[in-house]
Amino acid sequence: MNINFKYSGIYESRLKGFNYFKKDETLSRKEAFKIIDRFELVWKKEEKRIFNAIEKITGYTFKNKKMDCWLNSRATFSDPLSIRLENIEVMVDNLLHELIHVIYSQNIKTIDKKWLKQQKQIKKIFSKSDFSMAPVCTNHVPIHAAQILITKIVRPKRLQQIVSYVDSFKDYKDAFIMASILGEKKVADDLK
Repeated sequence: MNINFKYSGIYESRLKGFNYFKKDETLSRKEAFKIIDRFELVWKKEEKRIFNAIEKITGYTFKNKKMDCWLNSRATFSDPLSIRLENIEVMVDNLLHELIHVIYSQNIKTIDKKWLKQQKQIKKIFSKSDFSMAPVCTNHVPIHAAQILITKIVRPKRLQQIVSYVDSFKDYKDAFIMASILGEKKVADDLK
């Protein structure tokens, strides 16, 4: 597996209205490339272990052995794979998370029926709780289950920071808690 990290002023400008955070945090090209250079060094040290752990925990393989990842100052999401430029450790955590989305998406034909069955079970089990039933929450239960298991293997010191980070997003926080209640390993194994 190989990720080609890219930065584009055009892509950056297209994301101008898309910002998780309320203030405009556009970086200069110089600032962006300074972060990118540091990030690539850290990522290259952990890349192989992370890819191996993702494939082991999910039970799937990446269909594309090479992929582009767009680094930008605004947003993180899986399609197209894009990571927000910020603290290097957070960027690695976010890339790991988005790669879980990618591997499940690349294997959608195999996983689809299992995914839908699991989503129904999650909604049934938690329907009378105070947990969010928004799709962004329930869809993240298996993502967070895999993320927790993978992080315990390859970045155990980061687990508490990831949990703290999601505390500020109710849907993600609820998904983490639901994954823990259901058992991360069971949630991940049910999709194999």
